[in-house]
Amino acid sequence: MRTASFTFSQLTPTAFLERSARVFPERTAVIDGDRRLTYAQFADRSRRLAGGLAARGIASGDRAAALCTNSSTVLELHNGVPWAGAVLVPLNIRLAAEELGYILEHSGAALLVADEQFAATATEVAATAGIPVVVGDRGGRRVRAAAGRE
Repeated sequence: MRTASFTFSQLTPTAFLERSARVFPERTAVIDGDRRLTYAQFADRSRRLAGGLAARGIASGDRAAALCTNSSTVLELHNGVPWAGAVLVPLNIRLAAEELGYILEHSGAALLVADEQFAATATEVAATAGIPVVVGDRGGRRVRAAAGRE
């Protein structure tokens, strides 16, 4: 009996998204409030995020932290960060600034990405940890990048 070659493909979130974008490009992948993304759009945004991380100096093995709600932004981070070769460090939005700062320092995060609603807290804890922060709005567009150690 011969085994099909596809059964030996590694199943990772990024592999799943790549396949879905190829097989179902126009199907809805993400619904986040009024925002809808097809698999092709979701994969494209995640790949561009990986490129943006690389352009900021995030390399294989680095850690990128996320202070985001359960949204399309965090979904893109779950794919874009691994595509950049980095490790995602999701942060609990309910923690105090001191606790978030501890996690950032302990994890060795090189960058913090935050939703706009957490901009003040993210800027404070990133400054304490000495890392840059990128704050985006609910539409996923970058609003502001604050300096840190770069």
